[in-house]
Amino acid sequence: MQDNIKEILVERVKLLEKAKNNKQLQNIEIEMCKRDILYFFKEYLYTDKNSSLYDETYPDVLPFIPYPYQVECIKEVWDSIMKGESVFIEKSRQM
Repeated sequence: MQDNIKEILVERVKLLEKAKNNKQLQNIEIEMCKRDILYFFKEYLYTDKNSSLYDETYPDVLPFIPYPYQVECIKEVWDSIMKGESVFIEKSRQM
């Protein structure tokens, strides 16, 4: 599990604060997200906390930090969307 969750949250808050009144930075971030789906996932998406993995000192919503197998799945789905193709992904319910 990621040991640096709190640091990632702090960095995300700092970025959002910088971009709050900076239209140029907002446009750069939007462009980065458009160009790199993994950048979007790693910088802007969140997930609910799994209580069995994190104690009460962690917030209820955590940054989504994909595991390597999730990175491959994200890339495969994104490539299929961009090509207009269908994709089949075999997965378990707990993925």
